[in-house]
Amino acid sequence: MRILALIGPGAGFLSAVFLLTGCGGNGDTFSAVPTSARSSLSTRFGGDSKLSGEQFSSGKATSSCSSYTGKFAASGKATGPLAGTFTVAGEVKIENEEFFFDEHFEIRYGSKAISGTAVTQNGDSGSPVYACSDKKKLNFDAPILHYRERRSKVSGTGSASLTGTRFSQGFE
Repeated sequence: MRILALIGPGAGFLSAVFLLTGCGGNGDTFSAVPTSARSSLSTRFGGDSKLSGEQFSSGKATSSCSSYTGKFAASGKATGPLAGTFTVAGEVKIENEEFFFDEHFEIRYGSKAISGTAVTQNGDSGSPVYACSDKKKLNFDAPILHYRERRSKVSGTGSASLTGTRFSQGFE
């Protein structure tokens, strides 16, 4: 298994990449940024959008990956101001010692739906973790994401993680 952990300016360090191999285990788990650290990093951007407080959770995510690129998709329950269901599809990659995240999401609530994108922006991604298991399954933790809802152009920050088939995402 390869695990790449990027420590960026948000953590108070210069950007660095760590490559760990032969970690043992079944290759499906990794440690990531603690929730308390993720919250404090995201809070500095504020959170007054209509998606603030929205949460996605799924136990049936799918993924594939190689050493430096991975793709994922998930669907499940959306809770918060737009309670309903969600679908996401995206890609994460490591390029030139930087972590990139690009996701398209849709939330269906009642008879309505909204869609948007979530991305890393200008090298400000917190302290993300990228891992590709021996079984070519993606694991990641993206503590700072910037999202934009397509129709109203509402934007804000959030975070997302994938471990095995468990996907979660929150909007600040």
